[in-house]
Amino acid sequence: MLKDLQHFLTEPKILGKILEWGLIWGTLIGTLCLLVAMFILKERKAMIFSLLLLAASALLVWPADSFRNRQRTVDLDHAVAAQKLNSIRQQNAWIFYAQGALASLAVLSLGSNDKAGKIFMGAAIVGAIVVVGFALWLQVSELQIFMPSLRSRS
Repeated sequence: MLKDLQHFLTEPKILGKILEWGLIWGTLIGTLCLLVAMFILKERKAMIFSLLLLAASALLVWPADSFRNRQRTVDLDHAVAAQKLNSIRQQNAWIFYAQGALASLAVLSLGSNDKAGKIFMGAAIVGAIVVVGFALWLQVSELQIFMPSLRSRS
């Protein structure tokens, strides 16, 4: 059983999916925690934790891309569509890196300047919404490639 789990977790396709969903859920949870920390708790430690969670979640795109590049697609039709989707992901990876940078800047500016920290936190929240929307769009696009029944009928 342990050997099966090890084989399962070393499969690039599976690790890529786990990291992609970690990116989406980590960003959602980090955003929710940041909103609670800013408006309910008003605790600096909670804000810092939330921002670090946002930064770490956004930067999961780097290992997820690494695992995606190592996976193999057997079907030629799927391979062409998956290649196109991967190029879209790689061209737009800056969205995730920008989110990580915004959250990191908010953490750094919280200690020295509260006004700048709040501006960066607001930008991190807006960035998180964009990141989640884009990541979910990518997931739906990928599902439509591999599950033709989900494609919109036009």
